[in-house]
Amino acid sequence: ELPVEVVEPEGEFEERRLVLLANEYRDKNPAEKIREADAWEELEAKKANERKKEATGHRQKFAEGETGRAKEKAAEKVGVSKETVRKGQQIKKKAEDGDETAQEEWERLDSGEQSIHGAYANVRRAENQTDDEQPEREDPREQHTELSLVRVLDDGACVYTSGDNTYLVPKDEL
Repeated sequence: ELPVEVVEPEGEFEERRLVLLANEYRDKNPAEKIREADAWEELEAKKANERKKEATGHRQKFAEGETGRAKEKAAEKVGVSKETVRKGQQIKKKAEDGDETAQEEWERLDSGEQSIHGAYANVRRAENQTDDEQPEREDPREQHTELSLVRVLDDGACVYTSGDNTYLVPKDEL
């Protein structure tokens, strides 16, 4: 027999928070992290608004600083930086607005093929291209063909380089 705790959420806010907490330790692809950060940011902003409402007795619009703190808390909850969340949200917004490059990059994020920073760089690069130029995309599969072993650590992990990037690969992932 396993001990079970049944929780009855008190309202939509608490229900969403519990769903997010239940998924906290699940492995997520970059797009899932951004969607989850969006949800956390919304909850944190609502929480801040409620605290402000209680303190002042009426609802007020968020100041920029409160929105920034909500984004920072959301980023911390999904294990990325505030800047990474900002970049991912920009890609997502551009994809929703019909930007073809952003849509392609969002699909790659959703499949786990691309990092948020790589996708952001590709979207920015495409924005800066003239109409007759085709943007070059970073392809993580190509990056792996140019890896150079730097050294093997005492615990069996390996350090590789590729261009300007350095990768630490734990022994169990080799």
